[in-house]
Amino acid sequence: GQDTITRVNPDADGGVTYPLPSDATYPMGLAAGPVGSIWFTRSSTDGWLTSPSDGSIGYLDAASGGTQIWQTGSRSAPQDLLMGPDGQMWFTNRGAAPGIGHISATGVGAISSVGSYEPTSLTFGPDGAIWFTDAKNNSVVRVTTDQLQTTNVDLGDGVTMIAPTTTTPPTT
Repeated sequence: GQDTITRVNPDADGGVTYPLPSDATYPMGLAAGPVGSIWFTRSSTDGWLTSPSDGSIGYLDAASGGTQIWQTGSRSAPQDLLMGPDGQMWFTNRGAAPGIGHISATGVGAISSVGSYEPTSLTFGPDGAIWFTDAKNNSVVRVTTDQLQTTNVDLGDGVTMIAPTTTTPPTT
């Protein structure tokens, strides 16, 4: 259904179905993540002529069946995701604010523009850099994670993802 995630048994004979709350219907991307969880992205669209929007990212705790969801904004549409070598979930963002985002299991994250690119799928290279595809520009692009630490796009309304903070060490 549109409001569930099902974990199928290894023999494909049965499994466990987890209901999702109303703000997590139509999950798109799925990936294993930190805290023994199944992470997902979702976004909505009003029709085939409109850009996807009103996105969120979250996880399902397979042990308890509970969910944790963060809204990424009314102009965002998280799509593909995977766990990075840093233990955070990294994802592509479509919609009116295209870019690459990351989020921790505590909801701290950011979405960064990568120039005029519109990332679709992503993976990590052996050096820890992100490689992504961009169907619109017919490109494969490499970017380092240190270039993606702050939100530099207008995500719109309703963001509950927590912005990263940088603390300055005390001077002695």
